[in-house]
Amino acid sequence: QHLRYKALCWQASACFQQARDRNEAEEHGKEIGLLEKARSKIQEARGLEKDMRRTGFGGRLKSPLLDALEDAGSHLERAIIRRLEMAKKENEAIYHEKVPPVAKLEDAEPNILAKPAPFVEPLIDPKSPFAVLVPAKIQENGAKFKQEVKEELKSMAADAETKADEIRSKLQALNLPAALDARDGQSGMPEGLWKRIEVMQGKGGVEHVDMLLKQVLSAQDKAWEIFNSIKASLEQEEMDEEKLRKNFGGRWTRAPSKELTVESTKQLTTVEGYLKRAAGADEKLSTRRKKEDPSIQLVRHTREAIEANIPKVEIKQERQETEQEKMLKEDLGKLNLIIETRPKILKLAEEKVDSWDVDSILLEDDRKKVAINETKVRIKSELDPYFTKLRKIDDLQRDLLSSIENKNQEWKDSVSSDPQMALRSEYFGKINAGVEAMETLTSNLLQGLKFYGDVMREYLNPLQQQVRDFVVAREHEAKMHMEHITRAIAASGGNEQQADLSGPSAPAPPAGESSSPYAFGHGIPQRQPVQQVQAHAVPSSG
Repeated sequence: QHLRYKALCWQASACFQQARDRNEAEEHGKEIGLLEKARSKIQEARGLEKDMRRTGFGGRLKSPLLDALEDAGSHLERAIIRRLEMAKKENEAIYHEKVPPVAKLEDAEPNILAKPAPFVEPLIDPKSPFAVLVPAKIQENGAKFKQEVKEELKSMAADAETKADEIRSKLQALNLPAALDARDGQSGMPEGLWKRIEVMQGKGGVEHVDMLLKQVLSAQDKAWEIFNSIKASLEQEEMDEEKLRKNFGGRWTRAPSKELTVESTKQLTTVEGYLKRAAGADEKLSTRRKKEDPSIQLVRHTREAIEANIPKVEIKQERQETEQEKMLKEDLGKLNLIIETRPKILKLAEEKVDSWDVDSILLEDDRKKVAINETKVRIKSELDPYFTKLRKIDDLQRDLLSSIENKNQEWKDSVSSDPQMALRSEYFGKINAGVEAMETLTSNLLQGLKFYGDVMREYLNPLQQQVRDFVVAREHEAKMHMEHITRAIAASGGNEQQADLSGPSAPAPPAGESSSPYAFGHGIPQRQPVQQVQAHAVPSSG
């Protein structure tokens, strides 16, 4: 019995792992079938527990070994059932894939975890030790392409958050699910609502939100401080340059600052626009925090304290759930599932991009003379299944939001009006608004911190260091140039017209290049476009 029990648990675990693989492969019907099979196996195993207790070493009063086995089996069963219920809900609401019968599912194949393998020397032409290296241009194109795709996914993630806010705003305007929650019991708080409050309190509650807001505003100040420092350094260097040019006139022949700082100035202008938009986003978040404070204060207390203030309603007879109420709850469940599913799909898409070996594909196609744009389109087509699912979710959201207002009105018409019930509904509406505000503020503020971290790490800090180096080099160059002018005037006996003021003899620079040996402004490396550092999203209602 003991061996049979362990074998069934292993089989159930194998099916559970297979189901996870099917989920990652976006085969949701097979995932549900494998989870059904896993549940059948683990329940068969759990059915042997009583027999194991009555026979063999299990017949003793206490058996630590059996206790450990039963705990492991119970934990596995809970995990399987929990994932099965979630997978069914997702499939019914979004994917609508057919679930194959358990009998038609393939059994897990046993795999050898390790086996000996002979070492084979790689075939490399001894005359060409760099034959296996990827050309720099291919690497550059590959990195750029991956970054472009990731930027597109980031934009889609911001769009997903906007669409989630659209759902929240619509439901809040209809006082949902507060109106439904108000009829779920006589006095207590609905379990689902309390769980949301408990999650927020577990993360630190109101204090956590206020701390995040303080950190975002501090990060904004630091970003502007670095920006202003860079801008002031460039402006001061240009003023010093113009002063020297004015003093020495035609004798001052080095390249003007404006010609050397074009790229730096352009980058500063671009990042200034993003910082201004981010500052506007921060202001909206601060305003919403103040506006929602009364509702937020309601959810910072214990469950008992919150329930003590819920208006009581006398129920004269047992209330029956109406058909309209049932349909409304189903739609609310689907909308909540949509909010949860979009980020999951985008995360899977991002993991897919990370797994791409773009350099190898580009290199192979380059040898076959395939156009790079054609290769990019082919690689990116691997994301089409994810984009298709997102479009289906968008269509489902649009349909649900367009019909939920009528369903809500039908439900209201189907229940009796009660002034006390209206007060109860209003109270739950305030609690829901407080939880919603904390959830949204937390999400937006975390995005804000990430934005400022990215813009300082990827843009402002490197630019600040390069501008510092540029300014130091220009100062040193100016001293050398002035010394040369002084020596040239002295050598000519004070006759400036005979003095050679062109500098030491040196090869003429190529056309279009600066004559300055310290023109580091031309050497500032091109960064990725600023759009890779996006200002954090702020809900339109804020």
